[in-house]
Amino acid sequence: MMTPKEILIAARAKIKAPERWTQGAYARHASGRPAGPEIGNADCWCIVGAVTAVMGIKAGCLDAAICRMLSDAAGIEAYAEDITEWNDAPGRTHAEVLATFDRAIAAADSA
Repeated sequence: MMTPKEILIAARAKIKAPERWTQGAYARHASGRPAGPEIGNADCWCIVGAVTAVMGIKAGCLDAAICRMLSDAAGIEAYAEDITEWNDAPGRTHAEVLATFDRAIAAADSA
């Protein structure tokens, strides 16, 4: 079983390249069509989709500890839908999402 820190690191790795991150869907195929992140057939993911893909769970069903770490790192409430809305906000950048993962990973060290 993976620790929360290992899950966050693996999820960040999924979207490390800008073309592997998306908005407006948990995950997408290379064609741009929405995909189910838990199925493993996606080519890019949002912040929540990347975590759910790593965990192998249904989209949006985040572990409470991971949800709290990401929410705190993003400065928002601790709900998966709020993290998704934060990811999808107009003007949100790939760099901001990676920085949020970095803060959550650092917080996992002290948890």
